[in-house]
Amino acid sequence: MRRRSLGYTAGLVFTSGKRSRKRSRRKVRLGEKAARRRYAAGYARGHEEGRKLGQSSFGKIFEGTSIIIPTFNKLELLKACVDSIEAYTIPPYEIIVVDNGSTDGTRDYLLRRSVSMRYCILPENKGFAGGVNHGLMMAKGSRIVVLNNDTIVTPNWLDHMLSCLDSDASIGLVGPVTNYISGEQQIDVPYQPDQIGEMLAFAQHNNKPDPGRWRETNRLVGFCFLFRREALEQVGYFDEGFRIGNYEDEDWILRMKLTGQRLMIAGDAFIHHAGSASMKTLRHDDFHRINEHNRLYFERKWEHLSAWLEGVSRHGHEAEHPRSLSAVQRYPDGIIVKGPSGQIYWLEQGVKYPLFTGSSVKETWILPFEPVRLSRYDLLVYEQGNFITVQDVQQRLELMPITFDDTFLENISNCDGQFISAGYSSVQRYYQIRSGSLCPLLSTYAAEEWRLPQRNLPTISESEYKLLQQLLSPGTPIMAPPKLSEGL
Repeated sequence: MRRRSLGYTAGLVFTSGKRSRKRSRRKVRLGEKAARRRYAAGYARGHEEGRKLGQSSFGKIFEGTSIIIPTFNKLELLKACVDSIEAYTIPPYEIIVVDNGSTDGTRDYLLRRSVSMRYCILPENKGFAGGVNHGLMMAKGSRIVVLNNDTIVTPNWLDHMLSCLDSDASIGLVGPVTNYISGEQQIDVPYQPDQIGEMLAFAQHNNKPDPGRWRETNRLVGFCFLFRREALEQVGYFDEGFRIGNYEDEDWILRMKLTGQRLMIAGDAFIHHAGSASMKTLRHDDFHRINEHNRLYFERKWEHLSAWLEGVSRHGHEAEHPRSLSAVQRYPDGIIVKGPSGQIYWLEQGVKYPLFTGSSVKETWILPFEPVRLSRYDLLVYEQGNFITVQDVQQRLELMPITFDDTFLENISNCDGQFISAGYSSVQRYYQIRSGSLCPLLSTYAAEEWRLPQRNLPTISESEYKLLQQLLSPGTPIMAPPKLSEGL
């Protein structure tokens, strides 16, 4: 009897213990789920508060330099770059790191360093242009540096670059000298790439303030360059039509040059550069495929640039290069665009007129073509006009074609804003008459991006084009808008 009793009792104890453990595990699981829900809710509240704070502080700047570092993997290089900035940068600054979907622990590093730097973690690789653009959107400094993640800055690097930039209002862009780059910025160095101690000793000797070693150049490379915040209004964002890397910096810097601003190399500012760290990780075939795409895209964008420059020189006119060149000057007049919020505008003579779509969104579909996407910075430089209707826009698109007759000279002032197609050669060219000037579109690609082939434009002959050249001075060339991510 005792044995059975003991066995029965033991069985009850065992069964009770098993149930108890199940209940405990269930409580743990429920507790973990509750914790995850609390974390998710807290994260969502923090994200929403951060978003509102970011919106409320958009446009507020501080008298310092925003240092933007786009990065993709190569965490150790990023750490060395950030450490060098913190060690050798004296003027006020902020660090902004934009992670292009790294998988090597960069995200965790940024989360740990969130107190001393600002960052953006993208879900996928947006390339150099996309990374820089997100950094530009976040930047609050009155000066901005774009810096590769495979660089190490050295004592007085920023001080001397700022001195060079601020020495003359006509200087728009400043780059340092380095050990590894193509072009004029590369100098001879006495150390090997892995000899960081020797590199710093060399930099200490090189970085003595000396305006005599500042020199003007026609080309800067995008591993490191400094510019004023106003350049965002003058030049706009980087073009994300370029994939991963290569040529997007040349495209942006060329746009800067066409504003008439000068490029300078600060010889008394040295930065160590490992060189194309992200591009080196690509397979040989991938690298050449991406590079070829970017090269062809660059050539399409700037197809007629040399012809325009030759025309300016040949006719003895000084093309308009205002220091305050903004989207109003570099983009055409009389176009339909869309901002990052989705609002559609008609742009005319420096004014943006929001399109009233009525009670139904469907009304927007009677527009003759898809609006051109512009950035928030581009639209900020246009004055705000009153709402207009789709019918108003359609009437404005129906400009009276140019007629080359005896009354043409008398009526040329009425042709302001008129687009013209010159179809007398094997290459189709497009122009716009603006304020007594003949403004060329820099490429067929630019004309396509502004939807000009979809308009019923007058086509002129070679003799008519030559007449226009005699009557009108060469105007500011019209560029293609950059391709952008959503939200910019």
